[in-house]
Amino acid sequence: MAEIMGVRFQQYCKYENGVDRMKCSHLLTIAKHFALDLNKFNEDPNQFIDLDIHDQIKVNAKFARIERELNESIISSN
Repeated sequence: MAEIMGVRFQQYCKYENGVDRMKCSHLLTIAKHFALDLNKFNEDPNQFIDLDIHDQIKVNAKFARIERELNESIISSN
């Protein structure tokens, strides 16, 4: 995955462990590589998350925060 994203393994580990946030460009690169439609992610992000590992409440809170920050950045750029 690090090679696909064009980052060092150590940086990828930081993304995996939640130490650093992944750039949107990396997400787009991964989506293109695996021929994924990111619109599907927006429709139902839970299909991409193993809820046996991740706490559903925390996942929902993080997605709500991401959406709120995205909306705020769109508004401030206009």
